[in-house]
Amino acid sequence: MHYGFCFLGNRYDSFAIKMRMDIDLKDPFVPFMVDFRNEHFTQEVRLKNDQINELLLSYFRSVLKASFFMKQKTQVDTKRILLTLPVNLYYERYCLQYYEQILDFLKANLEKHITLEQDLE
Repeated sequence: MHYGFCFLGNRYDSFAIKMRMDIDLKDPFVPFMVDFRNEHFTQEVRLKNDQINELLLSYFRSVLKASFFMKQKTQVDTKRILLTLPVNLYYERYCLQYYEQILDFLKANLEKHITLEQDLE
């Protein structure tokens, strides 16, 4: 009854990661955002299949402001950027690029520990 992860396409199955809150805001680096050892001040995020996690997206909207607007040539009021709603299309795209990089990083990191052959055995 409690082994829902065994069902194909289970929409309640999730994967927990811990995102660090103490990163360099001016130069965020994807491998330093994820904390695998629980050594830092973190926020837990549960990723589900085929869903964008709003908490992770809000995390990116909050921590990527400085790095994004430092690269922009125009002066933008960063107070208008909200955590819960997309306001600037270019900034939202920037956040989603980091979202994709985190997913690629997690996939690569998890796959290097176990191979498909080992998993099938």
